[in-house]
Amino acid sequence: MTTPDDTLAAIDDVITWHGDSDDAMVWTADRPKRPDLSGLAAIVDAARPSPEAARALTERLATQMQAFNEAVRPVAEQMVHTARAVSEALALIINSPEGRALIEAAERGEIEPDPPSCHCLCQASHKGQQGICEHDAIAEIVRVSPTVGRVEIPVCGPCRGAQMAVAR
Repeated sequence: MTTPDDTLAAIDDVITWHGDSDDAMVWTADRPKRPDLSGLAAIVDAARPSPEAARALTERLATQMQAFNEAVRPVAEQMVHTARAVSEALALIINSPEGRALIEAAERGEIEPDPPSCHCLCQASHKGQQGICEHDAIAEIVRVSPTVGRVEIPVCGPCRGAQMAVAR
């Protein structure tokens, strides 16, 4: 077990006390020495491949990259084809008389938006009452998160009732 005198002796080895005041001191610990890396160059030289081995590796890598490119190209082309088809279908719907009428009605506010979804974590909020969620939010439950603060969570009626029953 170390004694207070041992601790003070260790501190005295790295701190120089100045005579200006009783508590004036300067940290004088030695800077850490740099490690000796002289043998590292020999290790790196020994691990360096020959030019022939490096060439063979790059040729093999180029061959594998070419094979990968050929394998992925049909998938990429199909993705482009599908994106074009979806874009053209959307353009047809949007530019049709029915599509224009729907867009204009939404812009005038004649179409009510769908209700927000219920964001209750049923498994954590009301474990004993699974399967009661109606999925359309009608109210909000307020929670306080230590990282985000006050959070309003949209919930449906049955989930709200179940959470209130659990809170009692």
